[in-house]
Amino acid sequence: MENHNEIKKKLKLAFRQMSGAIKKDADFVPLPEVAIKGNNGIIFCLIYPTRKSFVKISRGTKAFLITDEEGADKLDHVLIYTFSGHLVEIETQELIFTGYD
Repeated sequence: MENHNEIKKKLKLAFRQMSGAIKKDADFVPLPEVAIKGNNGIIFCLIYPTRKSFVKISRGTKAFLITDEEGADKLDHVLIYTFSGHLVEIETQELIFTGYD
């Protein structure tokens, strides 16, 4: 996973993207949006950074992709920040990449 400072930067960018308070300049690159697969039901995701507890998130929830690499455990996990305000670790196979809506 990326270091904590890089994650903090991307979270600030996600907050600004959600609020619409972003100045678009030449080097601005928005965070890609994803959705959790499924139309109904829930999924349990590990809360970052503790990874010791879970949170229920509804399937179909939209989120920003915070990290796009494998976790330290070499599993195919990434960090996402959901539109409902949770920073969680989730398997890539549970996501649909919706681009930059």
